[in-house]
Amino acid sequence: MWTALLLPAAVAATSAPPHETPPHVVRWRDAVDWNLASDEAVRTLSGYLAVDTVNPPGNEDRAVEYLGAILDREGISWSRIPLAEGRSSLVARLPGSGKAPPLCLLSHTDVASAEPARWTSPERGPLSGAVADGFVWGRGALDMKGMGAIELLTLVWLKRLEVPLDRDVLLLAVADEEVDNGGARSLTAPEVWQDLGCSHLINEGGVGIRDALFEGQAVHPISVSEKGALWVRMVASGQAGHGSVPRGLEEAPTRLLRAMEAIEDYHPEYRVDPALYDLLHAAGEQQGGARAVKSAERR
Repeated sequence: MWTALLLPAAVAATSAPPHETPPHVVRWRDAVDWNLASDEAVRTLSGYLAVDTVNPPGNEDRAVEYLGAILDREGISWSRIPLAEGRSSLVARLPGSGKAPPLCLLSHTDVASAEPARWTSPERGPLSGAVADGFVWGRGALDMKGMGAIELLTLVWLKRLEVPLDRDVLLLAVADEEVDNGGARSLTAPEVWQDLGCSHLINEGGVGIRDALFEGQAVHPISVSEKGALWVRMVASGQAGHGSVPRGLEEAPTRLLRAMEAIEDYHPEYRVDPALYDLLHAAGEQQGGARAVKSAERR
């Protein structure tokens, strides 16, 4: 399904009217054997999930080798951007005519840690890649090796069909998203980003939400910020002791507990990004405003 969405995105003219698919996109989309493509996507994802890239430590070189082997088989050139020992990101490029700047398909190759004992069964564990009950099982199937596999196969099918492209299509499979975003930051180095030249980038998290603000309206939000994490190292000094025999408020453990409570009770003021007001304005303008909709409902 996602391949069907990404393939038109790679070849469609940006001037196409909303809700209309240009005829040349339909022609190339219909040239795909979708049954074959679906089976290939399942196999590709299954193998990808079995590649251990749990972060920490990451070991994303393993993912680069897996993806790179598929690209080599299809005759698609790629390169590696080193991050640290055993860790790197992959950049593959399918050339177009250069009439438009490149379209970049981004995913991360690392996955969060897992507790295998709490999964359904060892046969369907976090590194199994098992195909069962209509699902592909494994850590990263959703976040985000699933999308990474689909983006990879988008390049593969564009290459196989020899689709004439107005722009280069790039695959960016980066390391270290789960901990420090080191892979993504390495792409933003001036000399690297200038070479990539992305004008548009497809990544995880982009969704269309129907009925979010108005009934029947689909909202496609654009993320302009992300939540962050504050890592704190606390050192408490004071009287030593044992937990079984507390000696008073000046013990180091007690001071540490009070500090943790103070952090938990801290509620910083929030700031509303202006982009939220832009979203509400655009959605309301299309529908005539919230008040107008409510008045129509009363009539």
